[in-house]
Amino acid sequence: MNEETKRILDDHEKRITALENRIPKGELQTAISTSLEERIKKFATKLGITEIQLKNIFDFEADSLNLIRIDGNDEREKTQNATLALLLGYRHCYNNDEVSSIEIRRNLAENKISINNFSTHLNRIIPSFLRRKGTVKSAKTSYKLTIPGEVKAKEIVKRIALPE
Repeated sequence: MNEETKRILDDHEKRITALENRIPKGELQTAISTSLEERIKKFATKLGITEIQLKNIFDFEADSLNLIRIDGNDEREKTQNATLALLLGYRHCYNNDEVSSIEIRRNLAENKISINNFSTHLNRIIPSFLRRKGTVKSAKTSYKLTIPGEVKAKEIVKRIALPE
């Protein structure tokens, strides 16, 4: 690395540190987590389950959602159910109606669900439960729930939360 590049990087680092020091420690994170907790509570109430049951299905972070439990008999069903549940969680807890295919695939991979036939599995529930925005196999593709998709996703989350 030449001296000019090093000087520029050092300058950027100093400015970032100065900006970070302007934000009171903990205040911003507390505000974010309080509003997220309120949305989680409201979401659980809408589903007719407890917050604990909801948190046994989803891991809520400041800006992302991770599935902990998934329901399904095979890869196709697990992919479809996980996608519907994720979209529902993002809609109600993060006010985000569209979720990128990359985010959905990341969640599937973390739960050891093959993403090889991801688009094929989702094609079976498009357009009845999902809407796709973008082209297939593009990094910019995102998915959105339809009204029947939201009803189906609520059934899936309730089924996972309240096993018989």
